Amino acid sequence: MRRFTLTLHILLLIMASGSIAANNTRFTAMGGAFTAIGDDANTIKANPAGLAYLNSGTLVLSATGSVHPAFSAFTYEAPLIDDLGGKSPLFDLYYDRSDSSVYSSDDDSSTTYNQALIGLGFDTTGSSSIEYDEFSNMQSWYEATTIFDFLASQIHTMGLTADVSYVDKNFGASYTRGLSVEGSPPDPGNTLDVISSYEYAIAVGQRIGNLAFGVNTAYRASSTVRMPNLTFDTYNKSCTDLVDLFGTDDPDEIGIKIATGSFFDDRGKETNHFSIGTGSMLAVGPVTIGASLDDITPIFLRDNHYNKLSQRIFHNLNIGIAYESNERKQDSTYNFANLILAADVKNIGDPDKRTLHLGGEFGLSLGEILTADARAGYTQDLHQSFNQMLDGDIWDEESSVWSFGVGAKMLIFQLDMALTIPSRTLQQAIAVSMDDNASIEYLFDSLESYDGPRLMVTGSVVF
Repeated sequence: MRRFTLTLHILLLIMASGSIAANNTRFTAMGGAFTAIGDDANTIKANPAGLAYLNSGTLVLSATGSVHPAFSAFTYEAPLIDDLGGKSPLFDLYYDRSDSSVYSSDDDSSTTYNQALIGLGFDTTGSSSIEYDEFSNMQSWYEATTIFDFLASQIHTMGLTADVSYVDKNFGASYTRGLSVEGSPPDPGNTLDVISSYEYAIAVGQRIGNLAFGVNTAYRASSTVRMPNLTFDTYNKSCTDLVDLFGTDDPDEIGIKIATGSFFDDRGKETNHFSIGTGSMLAVGPVTIGASLDDITPIFLRDNHYNKLSQRIFHNLNIGIAYESNERKQDSTYNFANLILAADVKNIGDPDKRTLHLGGEFGLSLGEILTADARAGYTQDLHQSFNQMLDGDIWDEESSVWSFGVGAKMLIFQLDMALTIPSRTLQQAIAVSMDDNASIEYLFDSLESYDGPRLMVTGSVVF
């Protein structure tokens, strides 16, 4: 187990999004309001009809990293070891081979190897001489358990999604591969799930005048493994659990199996889903109206709680409207400045799933060589009845989320960032900033764990 630390560090570098999702950073920054936009690879899944308005082929290779911490992560402190006088063997102690003792780097106090190992839950024989590599093992185990405790108790999701997509006029295809970790906040952090996912998607579109139609198909699969709970006092049991789960307790072998996905392939996919979607768009000048069905297969299932076919379609329908000052759907021109405003209502006929999405983007462009974009979005549940909406009761601050983002492209290299923040978090932050007696600690204590911000960063190469 001595190299477990290195393996976990490698995994953290590899896992810099939650698990597979049918969107990217630009989609998130604009609040998911893409049903009527259809100008990039998002249209493959958001509304395949948008493919019919494209005029050139684009191949994109991208990697998206995202992290959603709990609020307590911002004040997290690694657990100290009382048995070692509150000293961390990783950062504060060092080994002196001459007398087989462990010394503190700040006050030269010392403890024996046995005391150090016993404090970490290792079995010892009482020998006064312990080899250096056993101390290295102790350091690695301390770091491994510290990282496990942090991820399990302070991180909701953290991971990496790699995506290859190609879109051209009337056709689009994408392959997405993801690896992520999910912790268990706000409950005590005693679980840590590692999730491997992938998705294939293909879409086609056709345009007749200003009207376009499209259809897509996608296959999604994922597999989850729950890591053993690594603690100081269950070292031997944790090693046994790792052997039972991975067939080895060697950290390098475990890391390779997880990072390459071979471990998940051996287990088989625990969840999978095949879907067929469809959509349409109507572009008139700078305005586009869109409608889509993410998956039409549930519409034809008899066990759906909506009896009539029309009800089942309305239940799964997404509608959207977008304004684009460049009118690229009409004349394919790129002006220096471009403004996009969009609004979606998804699952419009299902009051339990209905959501509102608003988004905007302002961009500057020198052809397609150099671009810069600023984005914002808003998302909330829309569970009110239509009568309540007409009466003005449309906004839901408890479920609403704001998103902000920027993007830039130079030649073939592109970078996009998105930050999502719940409305109640912004409101509480404003209140704290205006109250001279309030503190940042009060802000963290007054909000729920899931109110923490979520950051997404995508790096792409565009051909």
